[in-house]
Amino acid sequence: MIKIKLTKNYFDDGTHYLAYSCGENSISGMGWKDNQLNSLKNLVDVKTGFYDEKNIEVSDDTMRKIHKMWNSFKSYHLVDNKNDKKIAYPGDMQKSLVDALEKARKNKSFVTLTSGNMETGEAWGDLCDAKGRIGLSRGQDYLYPILVSFKTGYFDEDLDETVGESYDFLSEFHTSDISSYLDNNFLELEDVLDDGGTTIASVVAVQTGLSRIKLEYKHVNFFSKYDFGNTSEEIETITTTCSVISDKTNITKETTKKENRHILFVEGKVYSRHNTKKDLQRFLKASKQINLQS
Repeated sequence: MIKIKLTKNYFDDGTHYLAYSCGENSISGMGWKDNQLNSLKNLVDVKTGFYDEKNIEVSDDTMRKIHKMWNSFKSYHLVDNKNDKKIAYPGDMQKSLVDALEKARKNKSFVTLTSGNMETGEAWGDLCDAKGRIGLSRGQDYLYPILVSFKTGYFDEDLDETVGESYDFLSEFHTSDISSYLDNNFLELEDVLDDGGTTIASVVAVQTGLSRIKLEYKHVNFFSKYDFGNTSEEIETITTTCSVISDKTNITKETTKKENRHILFVEGKVYSRHNTKKDLQRFLKASKQINLQS
């Protein structure tokens, strides 16, 4: 049995995201448009589970039918892959974008992918799931390109904490800072990248390299949603009060703690909050890079 879960309007364009288990501690997914959901719901008994935190279990045969249905709604740019299955890039990708991604995959280049609207060229500015290497995920009919990004730990409910190696914080680093971090800690890229990855879909720019960066692809109408040349910084102080009752005296003791947060404003609006000024400046540097404003 395979566990699946559908989340509502996961993407900006209203696409619904169907997540499913594809191995131990491994999750993959597929996007469904509103007009495709009835077909999916007719295939799966969805009395409960959709749009909440519960999983639905389906048989391997049903999962194969879901994949077949999903593929019937999609068009692809198919790329020959010698004696293996063809590689299927989304059909709405321009050929020049597919060529840039394939070049990076074959060369095993480190990539920085700018997500955005592939029709208008608008960059969304997200740093999440933007950096790594391009790999392939084996599907029923084709191989699908994925972004293999940084290792992340997993939450252990018994310990009530995140355990395992995690380098996800590097997502908010400029690629030159990632290169410096690896050198300073005697690490190779393979040490910090995960085994699995996320589907590559909406891309408006492709950069390759770490210390030496090359722009391999840029949407003809590329423009950023935010102007990272128009920024300012402020410090806010957060005060928290903790009350502790003594078991012996039954007396309540209150302690007060003050912490500073560094706020980044973009175009006069709050964009992000950070623990230190260094974190903020590093984040801003990475944001400028991914929006082609550095």
